[in-house]
Amino acid sequence: MKRYYYIDDEVDTIKSIADGINESNVVHVDVFPLAKFKEFDKLTQQLRNEWNDIDGLILDLKLNGG
Repeated sequence: MKRYYYIDDEVDTIKSIADGINESNVVHVDVFPLAKFKEFDKLTQQLRNEWNDIDGLILDLKLNGG
């Protein structure tokens, strides 16, 4: 089964989206809300540590500069 990390800066809907994707049993999505990582370096370090164990990233970031 393919494994993806879903990284989002808004936490309202990501869990339900990931759960819906995971129900397919074709891919597995692990959720990483950015609010959980107060320092971006901790997130990037975790990604580096697990890079060989995942198949891709889903990035959902608001880029409006606000």
